[in-house]
Amino acid sequence: MRHRTRPQAPFLAMMLMMTMASVAFAWQGTDNFDAYPADSFGEPIWSPTGVEWAIHDGRYVVDDNWKSYAVWQAAPAGRRVHFEATVTIEKRVGETDWPMAGLALRFDNDNYWHLTLVESPEKNGKRHFVELAEMHNGVWLAQTQNKTRLTNTAHKGGGFNWQYDHPYRLVLAVDEQGIRGTVSELDGTLCAEIAYRFDGEAVTSGRPALAANGTRSAFDDASATVEQPVQIDAVVTEYPPCTVQGQGEPIAPATGFFGVAQHEGKWWLTTPKGQRFFNLGVDHTNYRTHWCEKLGYAPYHRFVEKKYAGDEDAWAQATLERLEAWGFNTVGANPSKSVLHKAVAHMDFLAFGTNFAWSHPLVPRGTWTGFPNVFDPRWERWCDLQAKLHCTPQKNDPWLIGYFIDNELQWYGKDGRWSLLAWAMSLPADNPARSAAMKMLREHHASVDSFNQAWGTSLKSLDELGGTIELSKAMSEAAERDVDAYVRMCAERYFAVSFAAIRKADPNHMIFGCRFAGQTPDPVLDIAGQYVDVFTINNYPRVDLQTGEVEGVEEQWAEIHRRTGRPIVITEWSFPALDAVDSTGRPLPSVHGAGMRVDNQVQRAAATRAMAQLMMKLPYMVGFNYFMWADEPALGISSTFPEDSNYGLVSESDEPYGPITQMFTELNHKAYDIHASGVAPAWTPPAEPASDAHVALATKADASVQVQQQGLDLTIDNGVLKLQRQGEVGLAWQRVSIGDQLLGEFGPMMHQQTAAGDQWVMPQRVTDVKVERQGDDAVVTMSFDRGQSGHGFMFQCVWQFVISPGQPYFTARCVSITSTDERPWTLVSYYHRMPSKLGGSAAGDKPRVPTNYYLKPLAIWCDEKVNLQYGITGFDADDFRAYFWLNEHGSQHADAFREVNLPMTAGKTLDAEQPAAIVFGGALETSPGVLIRRLRAMAR
Repeated sequence: MRHRTRPQAPFLAMMLMMTMASVAFAWQGTDNFDAYPADSFGEPIWSPTGVEWAIHDGRYVVDDNWKSYAVWQAAPAGRRVHFEATVTIEKRVGETDWPMAGLALRFDNDNYWHLTLVESPEKNGKRHFVELAEMHNGVWLAQTQNKTRLTNTAHKGGGFNWQYDHPYRLVLAVDEQGIRGTVSELDGTLCAEIAYRFDGEAVTSGRPALAANGTRSAFDDASATVEQPVQIDAVVTEYPPCTVQGQGEPIAPATGFFGVAQHEGKWWLTTPKGQRFFNLGVDHTNYRTHWCEKLGYAPYHRFVEKKYAGDEDAWAQATLERLEAWGFNTVGANPSKSVLHKAVAHMDFLAFGTNFAWSHPLVPRGTWTGFPNVFDPRWERWCDLQAKLHCTPQKNDPWLIGYFIDNELQWYGKDGRWSLLAWAMSLPADNPARSAAMKMLREHHASVDSFNQAWGTSLKSLDELGGTIELSKAMSEAAERDVDAYVRMCAERYFAVSFAAIRKADPNHMIFGCRFAGQTPDPVLDIAGQYVDVFTINNYPRVDLQTGEVEGVEEQWAEIHRRTGRPIVITEWSFPALDAVDSTGRPLPSVHGAGMRVDNQVQRAAATRAMAQLMMKLPYMVGFNYFMWADEPALGISSTFPEDSNYGLVSESDEPYGPITQMFTELNHKAYDIHASGVAPAWTPPAEPASDAHVALATKADASVQVQQQGLDLTIDNGVLKLQRQGEVGLAWQRVSIGDQLLGEFGPMMHQQTAAGDQWVMPQRVTDVKVERQGDDAVVTMSFDRGQSGHGFMFQCVWQFVISPGQPYFTARCVSITSTDERPWTLVSYYHRMPSKLGGSAAGDKPRVPTNYYLKPLAIWCDEKVNLQYGITGFDADDFRAYFWLNEHGSQHADAFREVNLPMTAGKTLDAEQPAAIVFGGALETSPGVLIRRLRAMAR
């Protein structure tokens, strides 16, 4: 149904009135959206920032899961603006937390007001209300902030319970005194009124625009009057001269912008003057970092706001002085605008794919980025609009090094591999991503027999293909070619379209790729190399603190450079320590988030030094961005992004961490010499903490090992630990206790890979228990069997345990695993499975050691209420992998396993000598690093 507030006006009736004597100016315009072609975008009169704005039935309609605007481009910007329109929110779309629609007064991307009808998130009751809010210099709700706080002169009906599919008349008016917004029924009945006086810094001018986020909304009967026009430049033309210094004589032409060049066998970035430049950056150098959902505010921001008396410029000056002193020359991802154009260069995020995936995914966004449907015909228009919005205004900026297209897109799809093909084939038949996949498969397979042979299917026609693409570790070469080809198709569309859009909007600045997450899909490397100036990847490797070796990345980086032909910047990397606290003294958990964990700040500085000097010396590396400026909140960022780690150069209290900042001060100032020579300083291991001489786990010097056995029933007590088992049940030990406190269970488990998929199965029964004496120790050899009942394939296995007197540990070792099944299967790995029941119950038990601890293997269950821990380690780092974790339902996963990947048939045996594990328990008083070193010494 069409709702009108006045008779239909002619299409875009505009009247300019100018009195020459007074040089007064007024622009008036109306638009009832009747004269546009159906399904057109409203251009050029309106300039939408999203791809979902179109004319339908004489109304301007948006249907999008992303925040976007339609700017009234035909209207000038002014200091006196009266803007009104009829707004109908028809429904909510997508999963946006704060869906809304309304009017806006836009100066630019970072400065605007909006008057909107808003719905709160489900956790806030989906409350409906009216909001008049300001973005000022990139700060949202700026009208409530200390420095830019404005007086609220009217607030009537802000909690107005607006209704879906009901039209309202919204009016937004600004003049020299302030801004006012009203919401009314179409008969003029006032529903809400909000106003602010301009008695502080504020956005005081702009151009009329329509706004929406996460809704299908319709706009009609727009009208505006604009007086006292102001100029809004599409391109910023004046910047302070770039003072960022490189080194030496120019190696490239002085273009006025940063670039990249090779010189004497080394890759370098170049300054606007053509000097060598090695990027030494820091991510998230931001006054308002990091939000904490549980607190309802950003604790670092709250602390520095108080410290600097609400003066962000004072914070920025102090922060830049620190960065320069520590040898940094760039701010990477997500800096505050207050640190730009002053002392360091910067980079900018575009998020083309991430944001497009909100509404048009190939891989849907979960808690992370998703992957955009680059075959959607709207992808090209989206990139063009976003580049025009974000890149064109900056194209003359000499301080800007370049753009990141995206961050950590989910190239791997739902199957955990580099295939996007499985996702594409699960989409509806008319989805363009699936259509592209089907076209490719038909080209690759001339007949259905060819496809069936490649994929192990039994289709009668390729027309039957739908959602049946399943990937396995043992795919045929032909299927692998299909998988790789589709990833390449996605990459070509992704990079070619985004590259063209950026270059059209800004020919001056470099394109820094899309910051791959740790690993890169091999099939896309050469394609990326055709389009990016610098290849970017986020890496969180392990470091051997004794040798300074950074594990596994140098070969990866060299291959990336070889395949792409482009230099590299590592855009995230870090090594959180476990001794940090927040601004209240609360320990920082450092459980969530990437990066190898270390015990203390000295070790953290050492690991960081090893990584930094490796990057500095490599000839194809042109810099790095360290992750990051300030620590994350101890209570985590949010329920969907719970990171809580010690990544910061400074603490939540804005205090620098001495060891790491001192290290950077020394090393960063050597970066140019290290890169030019290819020689890094000699490695010195960090000093061990003094507490290493002590371990708190109980021992008993005068104890002996007591054994009680009757058939398969066995109890062993070494004076500290008591191990008990009874009957045929397939556990080795049903009870592992210390004193009268139950720690947990222990038993073997197999990871079997079969034609039906992966299965994790345990023995069904114990068939034999033998106890021998070796000196003071008791040696228990236990045989297990799994028969035909239940899932899984049949096997037998033997485990051996050594229990020493008076010690808080025993050792466990797999002796053999034999298949007793006629069917073939693969023994992927075997497990030392040890569910926790600390204090007699699993309630309250949680993992103690982060999954990426620097000493490995080590995994511990702990319960702080009963002050107990139950864990496992090994004698050498590569003996097995261990990490304990709780799933979303709180169920335990005690993953301590050794990979073997041995094909099994009837009678086949794993009988090669296997390493022993050290299983321990006791009081919760010792740091993990101290514990693992002492246990290894004791057990040896």
